[in-house]
Amino acid sequence: INSDQQRNLVLVHDSAKRLSLLVDDILNFSKIRAGKMDLFFEDLALQDTIATVMSVSRGLIGDKDLQLETSVPADLPTVPADAVRIQQVLFNLVGNAIKYSERGTIRVEAFLQDSGGGDGDQVSVRISDEGGGIPAEQLERIWRPFEQLEDDVDTRRFSGTGLGLAIARELIEKHGGTITAGSEPGRGSVFTLTLPRVNELAESGGLRRSKKTAPEIPAAQPAFAFQPSTGDTGGEAVPAGSGVRT
Repeated sequence: INSDQQRNLVLVHDSAKRLSLLVDDILNFSKIRAGKMDLFFEDLALQDTIATVMSVSRGLIGDKDLQLETSVPADLPTVPADAVRIQQVLFNLVGNAIKYSERGTIRVEAFLQDSGGGDGDQVSVRISDEGGGIPAEQLERIWRPFEQLEDDVDTRRFSGTGLGLAIARELIEKHGGTITAGSEPGRGSVFTLTLPRVNELAESGGLRRSKKTAPEIPAAQPAFAFQPSTGDTGGEAVPAGSGVRT
């Protein structure tokens, strides 16, 4: 084929990929809001999940001057989680960081954290970047579905569905956890997700497992106060370099 035909084929491929990701995001979001998103819990070792996400995400860097770093203790406790959905959330966050950062370091850290009892009853994962950041007055909006920040060049350059972070928040909350964001324009962004440890959730009776997994999960609450990828990464991401998160 000639060069024009090759360009057209690439355009068709990229358009089809974006359309597929858009449909996936809408279906996932619809299932979550209808309380029909099935989660299959297991004792998940975040060390392995983070290693997989970082390995795959390196391919998104291209020719950008970016470094990916991790800090995950080998003895980090497991968490009761759906491996596929936690991986989806992490791909979103790391993909966003790569998508909106041109240079610097993207760092993923995991650590024990206390919820107040002083016994390290939670496991947190922090994703930080050195991108453009998000203005404080717009930070709450990133969690809203189908919404992107205004007056942002990168929003137009890297358009997305505006669902990635909304889905991520709902998925983490359905795990009994939280996800938060902090950012400063010109300094980058930090996203932190926190999940309860296995033993704490088991002792509370919050998990009912069958031999084939699947505990009963409460229907998603209609709360949405808050919100990876050279094109998109499976659940869409939005990182720092732009101040836009989807």
